[in-house]
Amino acid sequence: MEKNLLESKNIGKTFFIFALPAVLGMILSSFMTIVDGIFIGNFVGGEALAGVNFSIPYLYVLLGIGIMISVGGLVPAGISLGSGNKKEADRIFTFTVLSGFFMVSVFTVISFVFRNNIYNFLAGKNSFYLSQYLGIMMFFYIFMIMNICFSVFMRGSGKPVLSLLFGIFSNILNVFLDYYFIVKLGLGIKGAAYASGVSIIFANIIYIVYFLSGKSVFRFIRVKYDGELLKKIIFNGSSEFVGQISVSLTTFAFNMVILKRIGVIGVSAFAVIGYIGYIQTMIITGIVQGMSPLVSYNYGKRNFDYLSVIFKIGSFSAVGISFLIVLFSEIFSGKIAGVFSGNNDEMLRITSGALIIYAFSFIPGSFNIVSSAFLTSLGKARESAVISSLRGLVFIFIFLFLLPYFLGDNGIWSVAVFSEFLTLIFSFIYIKRESNLFYKVPEKK
Repeated sequence: MEKNLLESKNIGKTFFIFALPAVLGMILSSFMTIVDGIFIGNFVGGEALAGVNFSIPYLYVLLGIGIMISVGGLVPAGISLGSGNKKEADRIFTFTVLSGFFMVSVFTVISFVFRNNIYNFLAGKNSFYLSQYLGIMMFFYIFMIMNICFSVFMRGSGKPVLSLLFGIFSNILNVFLDYYFIVKLGLGIKGAAYASGVSIIFANIIYIVYFLSGKSVFRFIRVKYDGELLKKIIFNGSSEFVGQISVSLTTFAFNMVILKRIGVIGVSAFAVIGYIGYIQTMIITGIVQGMSPLVSYNYGKRNFDYLSVIFKIGSFSAVGISFLIVLFSEIFSGKIAGVFSGNNDEMLRITSGALIIYAFSFIPGSFNIVSSAFLTSLGKARESAVISSLRGLVFIFIFLFLLPYFLGDNGIWSVAVFSEFLTLIFSFIYIKRESNLFYKVPEKK
């Protein structure tokens, strides 16, 4: 392990060494999704894009399980690594990987048995494209979850650049496969699913070979079932699970409201907005993935002086990047919408106007994401879960059923803006309270 890197006293430099590869990796991951959307929107149609968006509630449940297990396991593993207990770190790593694989496998089998019920629930009579896409992706997503788990632990062991390289290979393959399956073979939306699945399996093989090679910091060892450890992992990752489930529930609610007020073309527009939001979220996720190992490690080493510096760098970086994305979205909203809309003028008009409003949620949202991840890395899962549930569930549902009544269709696109700004208050309160625990406030004379 690059132990000197984790123990470096130059926190700023170390942060960016960890964060930049993670950010680039997240950009590549989002690029894979964006390429799918571009090919689908231009070569299959807007209704197919809506079909992909209808599948998001289901896929985010799987992501929630995977990220919960991965991040929840990295926190105690990172703390054990920082305190010098290598054997315990390996045990937690192995147990985490096996737990994630088992849980997602069971969920996938159950989903396949009730797949028709799931299709009807998510899209009703508009389930044609959904069934073609999700029917394939539900079997590939177990490999996606494993990739997330391996990637999280690879970065946590001080190998962020190597994790980035693995992601690059997978995403380049996905671009070529999208063109081959969708355009050349004419498989339509099924081609997008096959392209994603094959590239995911390719990355999975590379990760497994690496962790079995003996060159990794975390090693696979024999483990037994540990109920207490599983509870601890789930508790530590509960905030991330709440965040992903919130996306699942709110996307479903958005789809139903938009379908009722605007129609399928509105769901297609929401899918495009989701792609832009996905880019922003993945970049911020890259920042927090670079931040989290440093927080957990230094927390385990009791280096409290570094924690405030790490949070400030992470939050300023996230807010700054989000500001640039908002600026870009406001200036080029029409061109962005046009990339996905093909020759559909109505979709172009709706998407462009919606993006101008929705993009303002990115700035407060970035600070909320960083705050939630920082608290998770400290083991403050309850506080982190509150932030995630408020921004991604509670306020969303409240405003989703209030704002359209007062603001019409524009109220739909304003929901995220109001939700993120209100959550910002709670993020400030929790972060301020944690800062006071690390530092003594000088008495006033």
